[in-house]
Formats: sequence, C-alpha cells, structure tokens
Amino acid sequence: MIVPDVRLFWLVGAGMLPCALIAAIFPGHWLFAGLAILVMLALPGLDVILSGKRLSAVQVSTPALLRYARGREGKFDITVNRRGNVPATVRIGLVLPEHFGSAGRFDRGAAGR
Repeated sequence: MIVPDVRLFWLVGAGMLPCALIAAIFPGHWLFAGLAILVMLALPGLDVILSGKRLSAVQVSTPALLRYARGREGKFDITVNRRGNVPATVRIGLVLPEHFGSAGRFDRGAAGR
C-alpha cells in the first residue's frame, strides 16, 4: 500500500484551498486558479511514480517458517534491507491474526542505534 507523503496533505490545505477561494471570490481569475489546482493534482501522481522507485530499493524478509507453542510468548525477526547509502525513514505496518498480541517492544537493530 502506498501512503502519501505528509507534504501532500499540506499541499492540499495550503495550496488548493486558497486557489479555490480565489476562483470563488474573483470569478475573472478562475482559469489561473484552475490551472494551479491541476498542477497541484499532478504532484501526487508524480509522488506515486517516484515512490515506486523508492519501494524497489527496500527489501523486507521474515523467516520462511514459524513454529510456536500455544500460550507461550514467541518472537520473530523482520529484516529490512535498503540499497543505497542515503538514510531514509521506513514505516512498516503488519497485519496479523487476531490471536496475535504485541508487547509493544521492538529492536531497532544495528541501523537504528
């Protein structure tokens, strides 16, 4: 799932809303406001295209097989590898069955220290 960058939300609030207001208040400038809104709508599409390149540089791996005893605590490792030397923030979300729980603990590994 692709999550939009926070800057895109600011773009809508700080950019598109004022352009819409300008078009409403000054009807003679609707073309300028409409073109500005179209340019701002193109930016999320560009973000989607560029995010594909960013995602291809990230590899996530988990163990192929997990075995646990019922009623006992267990853990498993998730390894995130990224090509390139440029630091980046990676957000990971896991969808687990209902009977899985979390103690809220995680290890940042070597890269997070």
